[in-house]
Order: sequence, then structure tokens, then C-alpha cells
Amino acid sequence: ENIKMLQFHVATLVDNDMPGMPRAMQKSGKPLIAIKARLKGKEGGIRGNLMGKRVDFS
Repeated sequence: ENIKMLQFHVATLVDNDMPGMPRAMQKSGKPLIAIKARLKGKEGGIRGNLMGKRVDFS
């Protein structure tokens, strides 16, 4: 039982939008934002923050 709960929490930490699995929720009732969701997209961690930006006088 504990192993299945651990597997569920690790899986939802990585990807909370998996079909067939319930979404992990915060205490406030909002869904947990997974690592995959934080990194993908235009405002994600890769394109939004980590790619090189143009700067003057570096």
C-alpha cells in the first residue's frame, strides 16, 4: 500500500496530467503543478528563464 502511494506521488510530481490517474491536489484544492508543466511551453523554465537573453554591455 505504501509503495503504491509513493509511486502515485512520484508520478504526479513528474506529470500531473496523465490519463487514467487522478490529479494530485494541494491543500487549497488547486491541482499540483508538475515538473513537466513547469518546463514546457512559452513561459516554461527552458524558454522563459534558462535560454540566453540579449544584453547590453555584458
